[in-house]
Amino acid sequence: MQRSANIPGRHGTLGLAILVAIALAGCSPADAVTAPDVIMVAAKPATQGPVSARFDFVDVAGTGLSSDGVGGGQYRDTVCGVTARVFFLDPTYLDGNLQLDNSRALDRKCVSFGIAAYPRKLSVRYPDGVTQTNTGGVNVANMGTVASGSPELRSMGVRIAGTAARCSSLSFGGNAGGSQVLVTRVSATSWSVASQTGGTAVCVSPSGATSTIQDLAVAFTVTLN
Repeated sequence: MQRSANIPGRHGTLGLAILVAIALAGCSPADAVTAPDVIMVAAKPATQGPVSARFDFVDVAGTGLSSDGVGGGQYRDTVCGVTARVFFLDPTYLDGNLQLDNSRALDRKCVSFGIAAYPRKLSVRYPDGVTQTNTGGVNVANMGTVASGSPELRSMGVRIAGTAARCSSLSFGGNAGGSQVLVTRVSATSWSVASQTGGTAVCVSPSGATSTIQDLAVAFTVTLN
């Protein structure tokens, strides 16, 4: 008995193995709980960050939003200080976004156009004939969710820089109001955006005052690079 206690024999080794097996089996319920969590995380849809794009503006006659004329009205991501992207972060956030005054944007010397045109700008022609031109940006909400075929209504905001601006922003169906724009999916990588005939845009001044602009024309396309 003394020898068996100090020097494990065959039976002692077998007993030790059984105890280890029982101890490991005792951990299995915890493993069974965590396993589904790992599977669920892996099963979530993969998200994709912003995709580089370009905005091509069609200059409109009369009251409306137009380009600054540089590069034929094209605003391409990372060219001449432009940030142009379509976000695919999740199924509820697929905005088309154009920024003309992002301080982190690349190529702010407008090398591609060979002229000193930084920062790029947008022009707004008002019903009284006044034209306001300044840098800013455009955001089309949930543009990427539009299906192929018929146009769908989406909200759009236009930001205009400058404290002396008549409108610091224009709202098309956003929080400030106005008529939504029509977005048509032209292809898997391209969308057209246009204002509604007879629609309105809400002008928000730098002071916060609002006014309504009738028939403010908008026409541009967004294409992934």
